[in-house]
Amino acid sequence: MAVEVKREAIPEDIGRHEKRMELIRKYPPGETRGKKPTGALVGGVLSPRTAEQAYQAGFFALELSGEAVALVRPPEGFSPREW
Repeated sequence: MAVEVKREAIPEDIGRHEKRMELIRKYPPGETRGKKPTGALVGGVLSPRTAEQAYQAGFFALELSGEAVALVRPPEGFSPREW
C-alpha cells in the first residue's frame, strides 16, 4: 500500500497521489512486482469532502487521531482500486 500523508489533506492531494500510483505501476519497486498495490490518503485534518473524493478515486481515507490513525468510514460497497 502506498500512503500519502499530509498535515492537512486537500482534494488536490488525491490527483497528485494518483499520478504517483501510476508511476509505481509503471516502474514497480522490487518488492511490489507481481502484486497490485492499493493506496491511501492520510491527513491530520481530513474534511468529509476530501475523504469522499479519496474513496471515489479508490483510495482508503485515514485521519490522525492523537497518536493513532483511524479509518474514515468508507461508503457502502467501497472497493479499493488496484494499481
